[in-house]
Amino acid sequence: MDQAIVEKFSPEKFSRYWPMIEQELKTVHHIWDDIWTLESIFEATVHGRFQCWGAGDLDHLKVVCWTQIATYPNGNVLQIFLAIGNGIDELLPVLDASMESFARSTECKLIEVVGRRGWQGKLRSMGFVPWTTSVKREVTD
Repeated sequence: MDQAIVEKFSPEKFSRYWPMIEQELKTVHHIWDDIWTLESIFEATVHGRFQCWGAGDLDHLKVVCWTQIATYPNGNVLQIFLAIGNGIDELLPVLDASMESFARSTECKLIEVVGRRGWQGKLRSMGFVPWTTSVKREVTD
């Protein structure tokens, strides 16, 4: 892979990429559609509640991920809560460096990755440790 690049998309750039991102999201709806809609992801990103990041090289956008800043009494937490695309393993070091820089600039004291259990092994070498466990069930009538 050529020089890896990570960029936080402006609302305008995100809007330009949205048709491609939307198509990719539709192929992996099982990782987001329990709690998000396409419209909610789009709106929250365009209005600045979420930050959308693109990673790849000069010729190819390979990974798109979303973050949000959660504010708690003891400090802010940068939450990485959704990632799609191919080649994320090779992009993890540059993604991690970019997220840490952003977390520092937004006065976050922690970075939290919310995702499937498989991320624990991939992120352990970067200093991430298991923190919470999340389970779900549907509410019945």
